[in-house]
Amino acid sequence: EMLLVAGSGLTLRRLTPPDHDAVRPRLSPDGRRVAYVRRLPTSGPESGGKDEIWVLDLATGSTTRRVGVDDVGPHAGGTTSWSLHDLAWSPSGDRLAFTWYDGEGWARILLSDSGRPLVPLAVPEGRDPWEKGDSYLYSATQFVWDRGGGTGVLVAWDDACGSLYRIAVPPPGGEESSKPVPVPLPEGCRPLLVETPGWWVYRTRDDDFSQRLGIVDAHGSVAESRVFRTDAPVFARWGASPGPGRPPLAVWSTDSDLGVETISVWKRDGLVEWHRESCHNHCPEPALVTDDALYLFQPGADGGPLSIVESPGAAPKRLVPSGVTALRADASGRAFLVARVDESGISGLWSMKGEPASPPPDGKEGRSPSQPDGSTPP
Repeated sequence: EMLLVAGSGLTLRRLTPPDHDAVRPRLSPDGRRVAYVRRLPTSGPESGGKDEIWVLDLATGSTTRRVGVDDVGPHAGGTTSWSLHDLAWSPSGDRLAFTWYDGEGWARILLSDSGRPLVPLAVPEGRDPWEKGDSYLYSATQFVWDRGGGTGVLVAWDDACGSLYRIAVPPPGGEESSKPVPVPLPEGCRPLLVETPGWWVYRTRDDDFSQRLGIVDAHGSVAESRVFRTDAPVFARWGASPGPGRPPLAVWSTDSDLGVETISVWKRDGLVEWHRESCHNHCPEPALVTDDALYLFQPGADGGPLSIVESPGAAPKRLVPSGVTALRADASGRAFLVARVDESGISGLWSMKGEPASPPPDGKEGRSPSQPDGSTPP
């Protein structure tokens, strides 16, 4: 097991095998497993790359392939390469939904039940006014389970540039689901949907170029909304919180003319500006927000540093020097999982622990400490 000494007394311990190019992790609802995408290397100039989904057991360290190339192939429509995104565990933790992309703009949501063939979720249909009204299928992404697990909500990329649809999920071993039903929301462009069961986010643009960001509850009702008076796109990312109700939300936008990025934290008691930074092309983004802190990282294929902002207006403190592409937390917001690209260019999943650690002899990497039973803690 490899150990990396980071800032502020943190240690990172690699969890995935060194030959697994592991990205896009999702913790299971009970925090005991992690589903992740393993990117397979290209096997030739014409075949392209293919993604699989693996599951890591945090207690034992064992990894199991959940969705392989042969599982995805029948749904690929002859496509020789694809990528898998938006992994979403069911509330019970036994089912897994994800988005399949063909790399040319088409996406579909597939459902994995362990030991069974993949089941596609139905895609909303549209009609092309220029082709005699012929129907066609929308591209669909970002499925989020409802709390009960029998239904969920997805984004269909329709003429409104992204709308929410609720869909009934077929039982394990069932056929393709019934057709999705639109979720009634204010008119406008609303492509924001993020992975917190029971809550969704939409965005609309007003005539004065301001934008409204709204939070939708499990019943499809607008629970809260805020106006952002900026012409720059407003983005949002859910966080983690042990308390009841919705978790906090990180909201940010970048004014490209002024070169200023503003990041706010939207908790249950209101919206507070948390961090403002002068930047232009390579601005940091929220990796995660908890009840206690905001975590920032530099987006990009090779990742960037991870920092923490512990209070509104505080200076960021560097935690991990480079390579971070994602940060996840369990429901409590206290157990952290990092996706990080190492010096060889391979992405792995690492646990981030807050206990101070003694540096190994070379000051960088070494063996991870073991528990009395010989296992290593997540």
